[in-house]
Parts: sequence; C-alpha cells; structure tokens
Amino acid sequence: MDENERDERRDVALICTAGHVINPSFRSRPQFNTNFCEICGSAATNQCDSCKAPIPGAMPLIAMSKQNYLKPYCGNCGVAYPWTRLAIDETRKLALETVELSDAERNALVESVPSLFREGPGTPVAIARFKRVTLKGGRKFLSDGLKHILYTLAAEGARRQIWGP
Repeated sequence: MDENERDERRDVALICTAGHVINPSFRSRPQFNTNFCEICGSAATNQCDSCKAPIPGAMPLIAMSKQNYLKPYCGNCGVAYPWTRLAIDETRKLALETVELSDAERNALVESVPSLFREGPGTPVAIARFKRVTLKGGRKFLSDGLKHILYTLAAEGARRQIWGP
C-alpha cells in the first residue's frame, strides 16, 4: 500500500480541546462522535484550527490501542493543536504559582516546554533545563504537576529521559 492510499484509508480523530481522544474513527464510527468531551466538558474538534486539515485518526488493520492519536502539532501546517497550547499555558500558570522558583527559573521552564514536544536539536537543552528546574530539592509537587500536564504530549525521547520508561 503506497503513502497516498494509506492516507485515504486513514480515519479522522475527534479530540477535545483539552486533549482527550473522543473517537479515533470519526468517519467510520460516527455513533461515537460527541460535540463535547464526556471527561472534561471541552469542545470537540476533528480538524486543525489553523489550516482546517483533518486530525489523523485510526489506520485500518492496526489495533486502535497501539496508535497514538494525540499529536502536539498539525502535520499539515505545523501549528500547535489546542491541547498543546493549553499545556503550555497551564505550565506557565503552575510556574507562576510555585513561589520557590526565581523569575529566571520560571522563564527557563516555560521556554523549554515547546521543545519537549518535538524531537529536534533543542530537545536535549530543554530536557536539561526542565530537569534542573523541576528536580531541585523540595519541588516534587512541581515535578508531579508538570508530569500530569505534559506527559502525554512530550516526545518519546524527552518523556523517557525526564520520567523514565
């Protein structure tokens, strides 16, 4: 099966703006589509806000549980999906609430987050910065809170280096 044929057969995912996968088979199983997330109440979307490209969903002949539908960026235009922007905003809020952080540490933490979502040249620096700020003594609550916000969106390599396998 060539690339174009596989793309034509790939379904579309329905994901809430907070990042919960509602239905990975939007087209082929419409009975599971909802306008809002049953977990958090956020609006559901099946396309990129920027370019309107469909969010890639289930691929035929691959077990649904083995697929990762929650990508941080649109593969068509590269813009961050709503759940990625939300994770960055929530990280900023948590950093502001953490009185033990200096302004420089807050800024370093927030600036490192987008690079944790990508596998690229900036990822190792972001990992080092993230670990330096969050693993400093007495900041377990910060580390745990950020893990809750960022874990599912972080690139696999970053996730393993920060939180282990």
